[in-house]
Amino acid sequence: MNELDFSKLDEENKKDFEQYYLEFYKNCVVQIRKRMVELDVTQKEIEEITGLKQPVISRLLNMDVIPRLDTLLKVTCALGIDIELK
Repeated sequence: MNELDFSKLDEENKKDFEQYYLEFYKNCVVQIRKRMVELDVTQKEIEEITGLKQPVISRLLNMDVIPRLDTLLKVTCALGIDIELK
């Protein structure tokens, strides 16, 4: 996976934020996959709805990259998934 840029955070906050975001990302992927099955939606259909290219969606779902929050939100919103940031 790609590294997140935490250059403006101190070391303790970097670790906390990275751990939180990675857990959040994993949870989103689980919800996205579940919702795709429920709705019988393909990656190609998500591409058409979000404007994100299918390979981007594939990398996101396979956790090959750490997506920006706005990319993650495009997919979750397109599938009607409510997410909560704490």
